[in-house]
Formats: sequence, C-alpha cells, structure tokens
Amino acid sequence: MRRLSEISKEEILKLRKIIEEEKISAIVEGKRDKKSLEFFNFEKIFTINGKSLIDFVEEIDRKKIVILTDFDREGRNKAREIFRLLKMKNFQ
Repeated sequence: MRRLSEISKEEILKLRKIIEEEKISAIVEGKRDKKSLEFFNFEKIFTINGKSLIDFVEEIDRKKIVILTDFDREGRNKAREIFRLLKMKNFQ
C-alpha cells in the first residue's frame, strides 16, 4: 500500500476519472473523511457518523460502492462488518 503523497498527480486524476465515469459511491467514517474525498467526484459519499451499521447499510441505495474506513483496528472492523451486511443485501 502506498501513501497518498507517493501517488502521482496523473494517477490521482486517472482514479478520479474512473470514479466519475463508473458512478462509484463511497462509504467513510466521518465528515472530515467526506470533505477529503469530495475532489474525487464520487456519485455519493455516505458517512457512518456513529450510526448503527445495520441501520446505516439500510440507507445505501447504490450498487457501486467503495468502503474507505480508517486503517486502525476500529476502521478495519467497521469495513468488514459493512462488507458482510452489504453482501447480505446482494451488493457486488
């Protein structure tokens, strides 16, 4: 895994274009995370903000989702649980 500072401007712009063309949405933990990702033109950015994960997943109405939680233990656990719950809803 590379740090954002190690990624070239061209790679970032290419990623932004893919996200935009594919109409991909993102799941993040908080408002600051959402603000940081607005540059990438995600179709929609969902924030967990302390909600129950079961209730949170019920709100998601998109099919192309990327889970971008923090890299700490709590973030990894949330990502796994969200993935499991989305899979139960037949997300890809």
